[in-house]
Amino acid sequence: MRSASNPPLDADAVADFLANNSDFLVRRPELLPDPAASDDSAGGAVVSLADRQMVVLRDRNESLRNRLAALIAVARDNDRTYSRLRKLTLALMDAASAAELDTALTEHLLKEFQADHAICFVGRAPRSELVHVAARVVKAPWDRIFDNAEPTCGPYRAEEYALLFPRVELSAPASVAVVPMRRASAVLAIGSKDPERFAPDMGHVFLTFLGDVLERTLIRLGL
Repeated sequence: MRSASNPPLDADAVADFLANNSDFLVRRPELLPDPAASDDSAGGAVVSLADRQMVVLRDRNESLRNRLAALIAVARDNDRTYSRLRKLTLALMDAASAAELDTALTEHLLKEFQADHAICFVGRAPRSELVHVAARVVKAPWDRIFDNAEPTCGPYRAEEYALLFPRVELSAPASVAVVPMRRASAVLAIGSKDPERFAPDMGHVFLTFLGDVLERTLIRLGL
């Protein structure tokens, strides 16, 4: 008999107990109802506890499979990014002139990473006509671009985009990643016609690493 000092458990108390002792029914399987003896009084609408647990477990397994698939997709994307970054890094390390630097940016930055435009603004303009290496210009509204200490990303209006990439004519907003290189007094601008490609909240690990490697290349080339 239940003592008068121990009032009957209500449904919430039982639910709390089971939530804190998830293996209780595993240790006491005799308490589970027989799946074959489910109540048919509601036309089969009442599902046994065992059946309900099977549904919950299937849902959990599906959620875990989806999370695993997402993690695998991220890992594959990271592998591709690393492979492309490795090729770009080696090309920058091997560049022996401004012309070879220009080629490296074309072949391994624009093509490999599928960007639309890229220009490296340097302190001293190279004499040869290059597509992706140009003299740094410090005047409004450019000054705000060169004053940043860390990489920045975000949308640009068409007229702002044209200031960075004079050879490009756009009629719609685009996006730009700006990578400053303090020691080399240089800035790398990477542009995309997609206004969401370089979002303000995107990670900067790749851009920071690229800036570090490119900065050393510019110093070595005297740019």
